[in-house]
Amino acid sequence: RVNDSLFMHAGINPDVTTASIDELNAEVRQLIARWDEGVRSLEEKQLVKPLAPFGDVVAAAQATKSPIVDIVNSHLFHPEGLMWFRGYATWPETEGGTRTAALLKRYRVKRVVTGHTVQRKGTITQRFNGGIVLIDTGMLAGTFYPGGRPSALTITGPDVRPVYVE
Repeated sequence: RVNDSLFMHAGINPDVTTASIDELNAEVRQLIARWDEGVRSLEEKQLVKPLAPFGDVVAAAQATKSPIVDIVNSHLFHPEGLMWFRGYATWPETEGGTRTAALLKRYRVKRVVTGHTVQRKGTITQRFNGGIVLIDTGMLAGTFYPGGRPSALTITGPDVRPVYVE
């Protein structure tokens, strides 16, 4: 949270959690630390190679009953978790406005700024009266996001403006 904006990788699914920002930050920090420790342990036992693909790590964790198996369904990896949630980009206008208003009120912010879901036209998108700002413009372009472009968001008081590098 910076001033009256909440910045997130993907977003908070209000159907999944009502935890505070401090609680969510603490939980994610702890999950990342546990995941990293578990992966290091699997590497030390030579059950996975360094930088192994996610599926290989999960398979090794399941085979050895490693405690990191539980993390697979956490906010780090679950499709509705903080790192993967795409609802702000997919909620219909009729439903999203009400849900966004409740979310902003709960977290006492004017907007939630998220990445993770590339916007089709390579432009920063504001939804639900500016309560949600989707900033992933596919800035790496190339194979995965043809037509993507570098961008940034400036917020000065109530003024929210996209900036594009042409």
